[in-house]
Amino acid sequence: NGETKNIINKANCGIVVNHGNINSLVNATLSLCNKKYLKKLEKNSKSYYLKNFKLNLIKVKFHNILTSIIKKK
Repeated sequence: NGETKNIINKANCGIVVNHGNINSLVNATLSLCNKKYLKKLEKNSKSYYLKNFKLNLIKVKFHNILTSIIKKK
């Protein structure tokens, strides 16, 4: 649950399993054994990182947020 789940689903870069759901955990683990599927997740995760979490991008986003806050005062 939470933000991690949202990111994984939005980026389509992994599998989210609800706490205590053993069957879902087994199925997710088996899915990750598929090399083609795993490669797709890898590609999606790298793409999402580059678009959302790269250090220079984070700096710009943070600067924009601070600038916005300062302008409101």
